[in-house]
Amino acid sequence: MKKLIAILLALAVLSSLSVSASAAKKPGSIRKNDNPVEENSSPKEEETEMFVFDWKESESAVKDINLDGRFVTFNEIDAKVWLPDLYEECELTEEDLEDGYIGYYMTEEPEDNGEYCIVDMVYWDAGCASAEEYRDALLEWGYDTAELVELNGYEAVMYSSEEDGYDYLAVALATESGNIFEVSVHPVSSEEYTAVAYIILSSVQPT
Repeated sequence: MKKLIAILLALAVLSSLSVSASAAKKPGSIRKNDNPVEENSSPKEEETEMFVFDWKESESAVKDINLDGRFVTFNEIDAKVWLPDLYEECELTEEDLEDGYIGYYMTEEPEDNGEYCIVDMVYWDAGCASAEEYRDALLEWGYDTAELVELNGYEAVMYSSEEDGYDYLAVALATESGNIFEVSVHPVSSEEYTAVAYIILSSVQPT
């Protein structure tokens, strides 16, 4: 998979990558931030500045390196995610569907270390009405990296995990249905893999 490694190395030079999302209706829609960021507002002194994502920046970088890809969509939620063409769709089992998976994509061949690159999408009821509530739930569940991020004026949660050697980076958005729409990328064990993960996560947006 030397081609993918070359792509990842090219992406590694990017310093600012992004996620974009906005509200839509039917069948599912991303929930609007209760306190959207105002363009001319000054942050309070005690507040920590949120990490900001913008898909336009990532899209521009993708064009600069001529990386072929496409957007994938879902029946369950009005959202789409951009993936490099090297990721192929895998058929979901009944068990996958019961666990909330609505998309699963993987590289056709493993990397030199034997690992496959994977992107999966989950749409599930976490009992959380907002991104902030989901962030708090993740912290209670032991994800000490969970933090709120700004996605083009919307709140979302970004977190990572290295459980049992399965390292991944994920972004989660609250929806108006009360469900959580979550996209995760594996692996992210190096700068190169983290870079492509940010590119993919930054593409999340309404259809």
